Amino acid sequence: MLGYYSDILNWVAEHPQDRVGPLPDEVTQKVVYVGAGEWRSETAICHQNLNFRFELVEVNKLRAKPLLETGDLGDAVVAVLTADGTSTDVIKAILGKIMRAPASERADALAQLVALSHLRGIRPLIEQECKAMPIVVSVEDSAILRPPIDRAYDLGMAEGKAQGQALVAKSIETILHQRFPGQVPSGLADRISHVAAETLDEILHKSLTAASVADALGPDQPANGSPP
Repeated sequence: MLGYYSDILNWVAEHPQDRVGPLPDEVTQKVVYVGAGEWRSETAICHQNLNFRFELVEVNKLRAKPLLETGDLGDAVVAVLTADGTSTDVIKAILGKIMRAPASERADALAQLVALSHLRGIRPLIEQECKAMPIVVSVEDSAILRPPIDRAYDLGMAEGKAQGQALVAKSIETILHQRFPGQVPSGLADRISHVAAETLDEILHKSLTAASVADALGPDQPANGSPP
């Protein structure tokens, strides 16, 4: 944070033309901590020639209500990390806000909510409420989920069918590693790269929303049974 403070002051000094209105007398820094454990690091440096500190905001000590009532869609998603963020009422309120959001924003918001739910250990609860409150999302509109698919297919078209399938298989492995850390079978990409192109395409799309690695791969795939 001290390094950031110095960078901010340097930028202000070097870009006077970019200023919009008068600058504050001091720079106030805040760290918003979203970790599952307790914050243990110091928030100040007190040396003979240096007295520096920043403010700390621990999300798990905040209440969800202000974020849900006055915040935007991003604030609503972050509400799952607050003190009461694991309550069923809060989760329903978050999902309700996602459901009412523009179609182009729903997929990314839902992907972010699922990722943050891992920090609270409540992914099964999120999935349960999603089933009770179906939210229509389109991967086509997702800035988070769509690029891996596009890259895989673009490279596949350029480098031929065999290499393309290998790239799609690698994309599946990457997505599943991100969604289910430590649960992906070793060498998954190699083991599924030889399946039919239509099946590989189906696995790729399922990997974005499946509840588990096994669910994404299906019971008949090599990684869920004996190697091919």
